Amino acid sequence: MSYIDAIIIATIVTSTAIGYKKGLIKTLLSLTSYMAAIVLSKLYYIKLSQWLKNNTNIFSGIEVFVYNNFEAMVSSWISTEYEAATTPIKIWDTIMINLLENTNIEAYALQATEAVKNQVITAITTFFLNIIAMLLIFIVVRVSIIFIGRLLDLAFDLPPLRPINKIGGIMVGLIRGLIIAFLFLFIIVPLVMRNPTGTIAYGIEESLIINKFYNNWFDFLLKWILSL
Repeated sequence: MSYIDAIIIATIVTSTAIGYKKGLIKTLLSLTSYMAAIVLSKLYYIKLSQWLKNNTNIFSGIEVFVYNNFEAMVSSWISTEYEAATTPIKIWDTIMINLLENTNIEAYALQATEAVKNQVITAITTFFLNIIAMLLIFIVVRVSIIFIGRLLDLAFDLPPLRPINKIGGIMVGLIRGLIIAFLFLFIIVPLVMRNPTGTIAYGIEESLIINKFYNNWFDFLLKWILSL
């Protein structure tokens, strides 16, 4: 048994134990709540952003802020673009560079026309409003799921339903552990391809679990994912 086997077993056992401790409802929600929040944020942030723009003063407030700080923001972003090749890029700088490329802010700033300036300000304001809309949806969905989950967990904690809650938690925890183990293998495949004689490749080659149980399923799932 290689260290890869130890990692896989530890992952599955830990996830299963956590599932037993938390129970079915909490474990299931921990597996799905973030995914649901992200998906719903992606699907509906444009609609919420448009609603906020038409029915609140948030858009105009952001627009005033951007307008008052426009010159400083543009100067900072242009400087960031030229220095990006020689300085570490932080998350905020990456967002600003992407926005700069998408709206061609440098060219607009050099033209120094009020119409173009207003167009850029609108683009920046819309960008910030979209971020706010995504965060609002994410937070509301997460809080709602957690609240509903706690109510359901209280119900399933009653003596007649407690065994179902615990057994269901074990099953969901086991499934989550298997998913994490598969993702772990999926991530390290490129590392093995990059260095087929390295330590990771040797660990996979010596892994009893991968050789006995994972080869067929991993190959099937990998082909299915690549065919999407």
